[in-house]
Amino acid sequence: MLTPHGSSNTNTVPTAIWAVMEAMRDPELFAALRAEVLTTYSPDSVTGAPVLDVQKMLTLPLLQSVFTETLRVHMCMNISRDIIMPIKIEGFTLPAGSWLQAPTEISHMDEAIWAREGHPASEFWAARHVRYVETKKADGSIEHVPQFAMAGRPNDWFPFGR
Repeated sequence: MLTPHGSSNTNTVPTAIWAVMEAMRDPELFAALRAEVLTTYSPDSVTGAPVLDVQKMLTLPLLQSVFTETLRVHMCMNISRDIIMPIKIEGFTLPAGSWLQAPTEISHMDEAIWAREGHPASEFWAARHVRYVETKKADGSIEHVPQFAMAGRPNDWFPFGR
């Protein structure tokens, strides 16, 4: 059995900086993110001033995808665990009291998991985690609605340790 040994979240500032840098590198991405975020503003009922709906903003598919992709590509660390009882891994037995480390970059850059046509795992691709779901509108027409979705398996994404 493995247990986490201490934890802290030091990803916040670097993640924000990398996300802004990635958006600034791509004017189309910056414009799309801006347009998406602007949909979360509504006028205050008393003053008429624009008010940001933070809960709605947290559900924006492209913004979520950029955040997730930023963590996948730019936040690499070693996940460390203190082994509290013997564990067998790939034919090797690790005794209690040992430390186990797993670098996140190995999983985060695995082509078999993360690559998509035209977008290798090593590349930042803002839309990697956006899927378009076909839905019927009230008038019977079909529209493709963007939704946030993890492209890889949950066991292959470790931005905060685990």
